[in-house]
Order: sequence, then C-alpha cells, then structure tokens
Amino acid sequence: IQAIGQAARIMQANVANVANVANVADVIHLHHLFAALGTHWARAFSKIPKVATFHMARDLEYRDEAIFQGVAPHSMVLALRSWLLQRADLFHLRRCQRIVGLSEFVKNLVTQMDLRLAPRLLQIPGGVDMTRFNAAIPKDQARQQLGWPDGITFLSIRRLEPRMGLENLIQAFAMLPIQEHNLHL
Repeated sequence: IQAIGQAARIMQANVANVANVANVADVIHLHHLFAALGTHWARAFSKIPKVATFHMARDLEYRDEAIFQGVAPHSMVLALRSWLLQRADLFHLRRCQRIVGLSEFVKNLVTQMDLRLAPRLLQIPGGVDMTRFNAAIPKDQARQQLGWPDGITFLSIRRLEPRMGLENLIQAFAMLPIQEHNLHL
C-alpha cells in the first residue's frame, strides 16, 4: 500500500508538469497502468478521450512475479495487493472510451473483469509493417557494423518478467544444435 501511495504521488507530480499537453492533445493513448492512473486523476486531461492498450491484468502479472520470487501463493499480503491492482485496472479501463487488446486472450481477460467493457474492446494484433523498416544497407553489412557473428541470430526484445517465459526460450535454445548451425541468442 505504501508503494502504491508513493507511486501515486510521483504520477501526480509528473502529470502536473505535462498539463500543458491538455491544450493540444485530441486523444491520449495509455499503455501502462500507473501512468494511466495519473492521467485519469489530472483534471487537465478530464475532457480528452482516452484509449488504453491493455497488455495484461496487472494483478495477474504481480501475482506471477511475487510467486516467482518466493511469496506464498495464498499469502494475505499477496491477495490484498492483487485485489488493489485489479481495482486500479478497473478504475483505469472504465475511464477509457476505447480499449485495445493485442489478442483474444486479453479481450477475454477484460470482459471477465467487467462485462460492461466489452463494447469498448477492439482487437488489433501486434506486428510491424516490414516494408516501412526495410534496411537501407545489406544484412551482412549491417551485421558487420554491429559486430554480430555470422550464422543465425535469435533476438528477443521484451521486459524481463516471469510471464514472458524467457527462461523457456533459453532452455529451448540450449537444446538446439548450436555449433552445427552456427546459432546465436
């Protein structure tokens, strides 16, 4: 609870510093729960429509992190923090005019949290238009400039948290014939 209060004070201070955005913004696009809460609390942003890209229920994410770090799954502290985070997610989502989910799983998660949010949900799969990011130099030249070795390189860019399953990627990669195919992670 103390950490949530501290985060709230920091968010309110940051939002106060950017309140001038309210004069020029047509829509506010929110990704992270705690930044979103600060935006919802700021009166300067109250009339600006908000769109949330919802990646994961923060209570589930926190629960996974805590259990991964050794907290007992049936701990009262864990249950209370999870409940508070679920309430915060709902506070946030209920104040958004549109909610974007990257998958059917996320859409189902939101409707399980509050069925009344279903009409606001839109599924837009994550992805990149590769034609917009076509390298101007050949791949082998780019690899050389970066100092990357020859062979096949697997690159994963994400947050380091249990739900991402990076330990599974590392374990699976170790099972591959790395030397035979000149593989790199």
